[in-house]
Amino acid sequence: MLEYMYSGVVKNEVMEELAPNLLPLADKYIVIPLKDMCEDFLASKLTTNNFLRTVVLADRHSAAKLKKICYDRIATDGRAVLQSQEWEDLKSKDKVLANELLELMIKDNLSVVLQKPLETRNRTRELLAWARKLERRIRDSPFLH
Repeated sequence: MLEYMYSGVVKNEVMEELAPNLLPLADKYIVIPLKDMCEDFLASKLTTNNFLRTVVLADRHSAAKLKKICYDRIATDGRAVLQSQEWEDLKSKDKVLANELLELMIKDNLSVVLQKPLETRNRTRELLAWARKLERRIRDSPFLH
């Protein structure tokens, strides 16, 4: 952070190593340009493997831009995220964030079902299947009771 304060620049290799540590500092000391740089960098490196760590970091440090990117990404990586050990840890440590992520996945699934151009009979079957899956998710989720 000191390097940034003097030069206004953070080298890419420093960002590679320290972005997850710089974001909380930039947030704490209200260094908005550095915080933006960290958010952009972390967003560019977002993968299924680091998704939960990144969304937790974004949530804890009011990184709205990064959190939105994570939320947009949950639609494509949701299934893999739910199957990870990190998800199990998140459910016990941050129930509110875990619930937000589940709600986003459910809403996204509904919008996909409703956007498909299907015959009425097929749409009805698909909606019923989706509703049954949703009912099972709600029944099995400790957060939605």
